[in-house]
Amino acid sequence: MNYQRLKFVDDSLSVGYVDAIHVRAKMKSEGKIYLLPEPSQFAADKSYIDAVNRLVQGFCIVMESYEQSHDPYKKRLYTIW
Repeated sequence: MNYQRLKFVDDSLSVGYVDAIHVRAKMKSEGKIYLLPEPSQFAADKSYIDAVNRLVQGFCIVMESYEQSHDPYKKRLYTIW
């Protein structure tokens, strides 16, 4: 999977999730979010990053499956991607 394809996914689909991670981090640093005990806080923070990673990986798997599709619409989406 190449960088430009990942950049496309980041710029279009997962930007909301990435933005939420940054907003949440800023709110934590400003004391606007109630912090959990450390093991739980780490898991909560990690869950946001894991969600973005799963979204990107899932999208890439679907798009890569379109390469061999006989459906012209899916083939075109793959070509654009």
